[in-house]
Amino acid sequence: MYLSSARSLITKTTPFLLLSLSLSCGGETIPSMASQQPSPRPKPRPTQPKKQLPDCFEKVDGTACFSPAHCVEVSSAPSICGDFCSGYYLNSCVHQVCGSEELSPSSLIYNLAMSLEGLSFTPQKASSTVILADAPEGPQSACAELLSSPDILQGRCYNVADVRARFIDTTSGAQQYFVKHTRLPVAKLLLFVTHLYAERGADAPIKAASCTPFTIEDIELGTPRTITLPSFREF
Repeated sequence: MYLSSARSLITKTTPFLLLSLSLSCGGETIPSMASQQPSPRPKPRPTQPKKQLPDCFEKVDGTACFSPAHCVEVSSAPSICGDFCSGYYLNSCVHQVCGSEELSPSSLIYNLAMSLEGLSFTPQKASSTVILADAPEGPQSACAELLSSPDILQGRCYNVADVRARFIDTTSGAQQYFVKHTRLPVAKLLLFVTHLYAERGADAPIKAASCTPFTIEDIELGTPRTITLPSFREF
């Protein structure tokens, strides 16, 4: 009787004895199966977004320039121009060398003429940027490149020679609207880039663009010159 009771007790407690032995043997703790499971892999840290736009004001080591900002202080664009206008420079950086440009007299006015016909929106504001085609590095800039994206002027360090802006009142019924420029580089290929906005606010996005090349050769004083823009490309 006592023997069968003892056997029954051993049988009932055997699983617990085995579990204890699996956890402790000779004073050393043996890890359980649960603790032997591989630890979860740490989640990868979010990578910092790559810088999309170049810092035209950051001077690199050495004497070469990669932006006109390395050659002269930037002049601010008109306040109504908004967030998408860059400043402009009285000197230039061409093929990584700083230089000064001969400028037309301030009394000589160049009227940039634009027609707003055929647009799918009503422009409220226009900005005009004059860019020296000679670039700080690489090949010459071209209108095809400048019309490829609405934020292209923030995507590269251009030799910006002048920036002007104006509000547009379409209720006047005018056939053409003008933006005036003065003090432009002489005898150099220039690209006149004009952007249109559907709003007047500083953060208004660019809705359309036009570009035309022009070289100023005759700087004799006289009547204002008119430069006519081709039709606009909408974004």
